[in-house]
Amino acid sequence: MTEKILSKDELIDEINILKIQNADLKKELNFYKENNKIKENYQIDYIHIEAILDAIPSAVVIVNAVEGKFTYLNKRAVDLYGINYLGFDLDSHIAKVKALALDGTPYPLDEMPISYSLKYGQQVRNKYMIIERADGIQIPVMVSSSPIFNDKGTVTSVIVTFEDVTGLKLVEKALKESEEMMKSILENSCDCISMYDLKTGKYLYISPSKVEMTGFTVDEFNNFTAEESYERMHPNDRDNFTKLHELSLTGIEDFEYDKFRWKIKNGEYRWYEDRRKIVRDKDGQPYALVAISRDITEQIEYENKLALQGKILSNVNDAIIVLDEFERITYCNKAYVELFGWEEQELVGNQFFDFGKGYADEYSKAKLLWTLDERLNAERSTYAESHWDAIKCYTKDGTEKIIDISGAIIKDSEGEYKGLIYSIRDVSEKYEYQLELIKSEEKYRYLYNSIDEGLAIIEVIFDEKNKPVDFRYIELNPAYEKQTGLVNEKILGKTAKELKFDFDDFWYETYSKVALTGESIRFVNEEKSLNMWADVYVFKIDLEKGNKVGVLFNNITEKVLHNQKLEELIKMQDELYVNVSHELKTPLNVIFSANQLMDIYLKNNQMETERDKLINYNYSIKQNCYRLTRLINNIVDLSKSNSGILMLNLVNVDIVEVIKNIVQSVSEYIKSKKLRIIFDTNVEEKIIACDPDKIERVMLNLISNAIKFSKPNCEISINVICKENTVEISVKDTGTGIEKQNLDYIFNKFYQENKSLSRNAEGNGIGLALTKSFVEQHGGIISVESEVNKGSIFKVEIPARTMESQELREVPNPYRDKIETIKIEFSDIYSFS
Repeated sequence: MTEKILSKDELIDEINILKIQNADLKKELNFYKENNKIKENYQIDYIHIEAILDAIPSAVVIVNAVEGKFTYLNKRAVDLYGINYLGFDLDSHIAKVKALALDGTPYPLDEMPISYSLKYGQQVRNKYMIIERADGIQIPVMVSSSPIFNDKGTVTSVIVTFEDVTGLKLVEKALKESEEMMKSILENSCDCISMYDLKTGKYLYISPSKVEMTGFTVDEFNNFTAEESYERMHPNDRDNFTKLHELSLTGIEDFEYDKFRWKIKNGEYRWYEDRRKIVRDKDGQPYALVAISRDITEQIEYENKLALQGKILSNVNDAIIVLDEFERITYCNKAYVELFGWEEQELVGNQFFDFGKGYADEYSKAKLLWTLDERLNAERSTYAESHWDAIKCYTKDGTEKIIDISGAIIKDSEGEYKGLIYSIRDVSEKYEYQLELIKSEEKYRYLYNSIDEGLAIIEVIFDEKNKPVDFRYIELNPAYEKQTGLVNEKILGKTAKELKFDFDDFWYETYSKVALTGESIRFVNEEKSLNMWADVYVFKIDLEKGNKVGVLFNNITEKVLHNQKLEELIKMQDELYVNVSHELKTPLNVIFSANQLMDIYLKNNQMETERDKLINYNYSIKQNCYRLTRLINNIVDLSKSNSGILMLNLVNVDIVEVIKNIVQSVSEYIKSKKLRIIFDTNVEEKIIACDPDKIERVMLNLISNAIKFSKPNCEISINVICKENTVEISVKDTGTGIEKQNLDYIFNKFYQENKSLSRNAEGNGIGLALTKSFVEQHGGIISVESEVNKGSIFKVEIPARTMESQELREVPNPYRDKIETIKIEFSDIYSFS
């Protein structure tokens, strides 16, 4: 191959061409390098941006405006939707995820932030809606959208952010509840709360507690003049309080915890602790004054009483030692130095655990946390405090000490562990005393088991609101079983509700009060579920721990019933005195008056001229003598009945004939009262064993009552009904009747439905009680049915039995033998003739 020889000019041209090509190559190479650098930087920036989007708390979504597809979702967006929509088109998303308004209605598609920004290219901020996911979960969100434009101003994509506002809704709800709670707190607060308008000089608000504590109404407070309020201030407190009060009224200065005495409505001075806060408007100008006052009278009195004790207690301090996060001693107080004998400079800076290990025995070290410091290091985040009892250790000079230690974690404001604080108390003497107590356990147990009083140790069970809901039997002495009849083995360890004991709320409230306050209570109470009355003493067990109380009691049911019976007897005795004194006084006054008049006629020789009057006076004396005789007979018979010495003279008689004769004996007298009496029977003869005299007394008393309370032209019915085993005798009237509420008491001793001295008929409340006694002695019963203004019916039912050794006794003559008895039994009916 022959090389071509170039001329000079051609050679120059070739060189220039190479230069141009080289320059273009360099340019392309530089562009390539620059382009790769840009791409590399872009990738780095993209990674940074993606990391930022994943880190922010909002859900972020990017939608391509041209293709209508999701090009990016951060982790929050995937969690929000519940599905990763990356690469999905917008229509598929809308089909699966519903947008709802806050009221639950569908959110308009055109108004959705993403649609609005795509369509109009405008930004949308803070729209509230509810996202309903494909799985049905609804999440309230706040949505914002922003369009992204190219250099030609065309929307290329939209960035949408979602803020989960579930918490915000909860906050709004909590705020509303908080406002309601605040109102409730204000209305129910024990503090006296008021708001004073600085411009009008009137109260805007006064809490009910202030009205209750002071006795003044809201209107009375608003009508107080400055002088009246000043006069109610205690003289020793006026100057200081007036100065602070004037400063607060002018809006210059708040003040807190000023103590003063103020006279309430009843004239009593009470101590108050006052806080005042000026309320300012948006311009910073004061317009109102809020005052919170607390009645601290009892606190002041208590502080005064304990002042001397406080001075003594201020010099009795526990030993305190503080460790940093590395267990180095940073502080010890004077009491610690005095307890162990080391100086502060010997302790501060040293490792507490290493320092202490040499001064405790092996058993105590095993109890202490310093042998478990690895566990402590692992649990510092949760360990709060602990307590160790009866730790044996030694002082610097080798003296043995028994101490109690309380430990607590020290944390900074962010909750980070910063060390420990230990409070140490010398309990050497207490420990020795406890050993003595242990030695005396057998003596205590012997006493516990030997006392006659029932003793139960119970644990009160509270709910989360500190309200007693049950109690558990922990320990019972033998006397408890004897006093209550409950078997100890069946109830120990069980609660009252487990045992289905229906105790009154009183017992729960009493036990809980002692458990919470530690104050003992003694009382006498009836426990219906155990059918007993008890004298009870309730006291706290283990004052520093738990809710155990001791219940010491005696079953005093017999004593209570005896006292109740005694009270009834005393009441009956009082009623007897009142009734008998009236019943004795009335006939005696009549007899005495008649006797006086008869004396006058005798002295004036008027016997013949006043003969008719003398006959009437004599009759009056005789009638009231009958009344006295009846009263005395009834009292004597009632006394015999109560003493159990009233005896029956039982004979076999025809009870029908007995009752019939009694009715015939009183028929003439009843006619004189313009009344009718009817006798009826379902048999002609019925032989039974009875005491005819007592039956006569029963019938005359019942008939007498029927006459007393019947009006003229009324009817009294006497019926005898012979049943299979009994004989029923009834006395029915159509008189005034008896009030329903009095029917249960009508047979009680000394009971009178009308106790007034102006009643229509005399009586002493003995007749029906004695009648009941006579009937019951026969083995029978007496009852009454009555309706006001319609009358009453008394029924006597006695056994239909006979005396085998007795022959039939002839019934006495109906009138001749009974006239005197009738006069006596009817003597308390006025106008007897």
